[in-house]
Amino acid sequence: MRDVRGIPGVVAAGSTSAIPFRGFDSPAQIGVLGSERNEIVRVRYVDSSFFSVFRVPVLRGRRLGSNDRAGTPAVAVISENYARSAFGTVNPIKVLRLDRPTQVVGVVANLRYDVLDKEASPAVYVSSMHTRARSSLSSFGSIPR
Repeated sequence: MRDVRGIPGVVAAGSTSAIPFRGFDSPAQIGVLGSERNEIVRVRYVDSSFFSVFRVPVLRGRRLGSNDRAGTPAVAVISENYARSAFGTVNPIKVLRLDRPTQVVGVVANLRYDVLDKEASPAVYVSSMHTRARSSLSSFGSIPR
């Protein structure tokens, strides 16, 4: 990642399993621990820079951070539309059932991945440092406008 950040003009860089409008999302069936209800959502493995590079605001809680890595409890950030559909008006800072119990630590604004004129798909963002990513990570950079 240092190589990407070192390119002249790049102000921020990170990695993700699915770059908006270019990457493949991993759909998964996810539920809230203690509930029988499941939903199909997009699971995206991202690094701690993802939300700041794409300027995705945190609406509740926090972003994934550099301390969210292997050997620490599994955490995730969820999109606003997934929080609304799964939890309604109840506090979404709960434990999800993924491949292991995963604590929701934040809610972020929806991010469109497919097309601009379609509602964003519900999404769960998991730290790429918590898992051996199920797909290869792509690097990306941000340059000033």
